[in-house]
Amino acid sequence: MKEKLKILLVEDNKDHAMITKFSLKNIDYVDSVAHVETGEDALRYLQIRKITDSYDNELNPELPNLILLDLRLPKLDGLDVLKLIRKKPIAKDVPVIVLTTSVYQDDIDVTSKL
Repeated sequence: MKEKLKILLVEDNKDHAMITKFSLKNIDYVDSVAHVETGEDALRYLQIRKITDSYDNELNPELPNLILLDLRLPKLDGLDVLKLIRKKPIAKDVPVIVLTTSVYQDDIDVTSKL
């Protein structure tokens, strides 16, 4: 049996987060979806591997198997978060899917190289 996915969703738009979590809710191979709203919280989650009250999943100190990352986040942009994730030995091999409504080819090109 394959390992179930523990997903970290980094999304500042509450409606987008709700739709994403609802879509993943009944998929058999998804174990949990932790949701954070800022790039800073995503990095904190990945670096200290500790759940605080601001996260909505049950106590789960493990790294996610997959990160769903909004490209446009306030303060610390999703692109900056992705660059920092790739530099951290503890999280650099975690697959990241970048979510965006951007139609700019530069956004696609930059994220696909990281």
